[in-house]
Amino acid sequence: MLITGIGGVLGCVAGAALTAAIAIVNGWRLDLPPGMFALGLGAAIVVGTASGAYPAWHASRLPPMDALRSA
Repeated sequence: MLITGIGGVLGCVAGAALTAAIAIVNGWRLDLPPGMFALGLGAAIVVGTASGAYPAWHASRLPPMDALRSA
């Protein structure tokens, strides 16, 4: 979850910076709702945790010697 949280924060910052740059270049009004940062970070954490949960669960069910042999 820590890695997905860091990735989510970096993604939100990069997305906001790119959006601001495009708005400035085109002379558009910049409107970034603060709730979108929380939504983006939450989505990153949920997706990252869900994608790591099954492999971790599956690995926890293997006997240690079987896990080492298949690596």
